[in-house]
Amino acid sequence: MRTNDEIMNLVTELRKQRRMTAADLAESVGIAKSAMSRYENRSRQFPVNKVAEFAKALGTSPEFLLGFKTEVATTLSQITDTSAKLDEKRQTTILNVAKKELNEQEHEKQDNVISLEQRRQQRLSRKLATICFAGAVSAGTGEFLGDETTKQIELPEDMIPVIADFCLIVNGKSMEPVFTDGSYVFIEKQPELPNGSIGVIIVNNEAFLKRVWFENNHARLESFNEDYKDIIVTEEDDFRIIGKVVM
Repeated sequence: MRTNDEIMNLVTELRKQRRMTAADLAESVGIAKSAMSRYENRSRQFPVNKVAEFAKALGTSPEFLLGFKTEVATTLSQITDTSAKLDEKRQTTILNVAKKELNEQEHEKQDNVISLEQRRQQRLSRKLATICFAGAVSAGTGEFLGDETTKQIELPEDMIPVIADFCLIVNGKSMEPVFTDGSYVFIEKQPELPNGSIGVIIVNNEAFLKRVWFENNHARLESFNEDYKDIIVTEEDDFRIIGKVVM
């Protein structure tokens, strides 16, 4: 996962590629211009809880901004970049073509309504794979994680990262919008985490899904959802790293 500075560097680069001013981006995201200025001059950390809004405004995905996907520019961003170089008359032509395509797409959706039974059959036809399921991990206030919850489950093969050792189900909303309540999260076992990584950590016998920062003589467990306060882990706490989140 990218650090806050790396994310902000990428945001600024994409903004300039799309010929947007900082004020334009601030308006699209729904934040104050002064806040955007502080993010760009690094006097304030990038707001991870708003990564979805930034991604939408920049025509990319939250996963790409956070560093979970190494995708190149999306088709939408390429269209935006190319259209920005055209004169107004040609931009109008592009707009009319896009409206025509959207109208045809809407009609196709109406003509290709798939029944619930067809959807069920499609789900059943997806190739399944087995992975170890170790229970729930808290994206909130803590969750007990014990060996007795471990079992083998089947999930769609294309959903499971190759390097994942086991999976957990997220319980809570502190890591939204990236990890939602009730979703699966996949873990690669490892006893250490790079600073700023997302991992599963046990603190005083409770398991958490958090972004981990090592600062001086303590660890800070950060949530993406700003409604949740950071958890400070000191030398007095029983602290153990289970593994790193992989996608």
